[in-house]
Parts: sequence; structure tokens; C-alpha cells
Amino acid sequence: MNTKNNQRFQETEQKILEIFSELLSEKEVSQITVREICEKAGINRSSFYLHFQDVYDLLEKLEYFTMLKSGQIFSDPSGDYHLQDRFVRFFDFIQDHQDFFKAYLNDQHEMHILNGVLDPSASSKYREVIHELGYESERELAYHNAFFQAGLTAMVREWLNAGCPETTKELGEILLREYHPAKFKTFD
Repeated sequence: MNTKNNQRFQETEQKILEIFSELLSEKEVSQITVREICEKAGINRSSFYLHFQDVYDLLEKLEYFTMLKSGQIFSDPSGDYHLQDRFVRFFDFIQDHQDFFKAYLNDQHEMHILNGVLDPSASSKYREVIHELGYESERELAYHNAFFQAGLTAMVREWLNAGCPETTKELGEILLREYHPAKFKTFD
């Protein structure tokens, strides 16, 4: 039986996700149909609906899986690299999955993938650094997070739409320059 835990079910779901990602490089989400995905995957519509409700549910799940993968970059407990290095790795990840991110960000989304990263309750070191930077209240920190997330989203969107002309390291340096260097050094 084709249940969620068996290999065939998981392989079919992965194939649907891969085909959907390919289609995102060619057209907007609103132009992608379940029929088209099924034809390319060699499955029937009922198989698709075992996995996803519709194309937008598929996009949401792809976003969730991408969020999990990218979140690992920032939550790596090894602590062997600085925040700037983590952002370079994050930009590497975005570049490797740019079809998804172009579609996702150009569909008027903010980069919610960073929600957990920017959550002060997620990391005591993050809380300490933010307070060192002069944020004294949770409201002030919330404003910082909203501003940072919107700015980072716009920056990545611009970079992707321009065809990634800067390397990910250069993009990390641009991000660094947006912060006062003396303040940013406290992340080391």
C-alpha cells in the first residue's frame, strides 16, 4: 500500500516537488497546473492529490522544506563560523535554489524563512547581541526584525532578478556594510 512512510510514496512526492521547482523556473505559480505536473511526473491526478491539495499547497510545502533546510545554516550548533559566514552560506543556498526563491519572492512574499533565525527567543546569544546593540525592549527588537527581514528580502530579490551578478561572499559584504561595522563585530 502507498502510505506516507513507504519509499514509493516519498519518491513520488520528491518527484512532484522537483518537477514543480523546474516549472517555477519557466513560469509563474499561477500558470502551473496540476495536470501539467502529473503529465511530467508520469502520475495520475489522484496520486498528486494524495500528496497535495493543489499547486498552492505544493508551494507552501516546498516553502516549508526550504525553510527547514535553510534554518539549519543558522542553527548549526558548531559555532565555528561568524554570522557573516552564515549569511554567505545562506546566500549560497538561495543561489542553489534560485528558481524557487525567484518565484517565491516575486510573488510578493517576504522571506519568512528567516522568522526562526530572527526570533530572539530562539538563541540566547542572539538576545545578548541585540541588547548589546542597544535594543532594550521586545517591541524595539520586533521593529528591528521587521526592518531587517524586509530589507534582506528586497536585497535578495534584487540580486536574483539581476541574475546574481555578485558572488555570495560579495553579497555578504554588502549586507555587512549596511550595518555599522563597530556594532556588527559583536557577532564574532
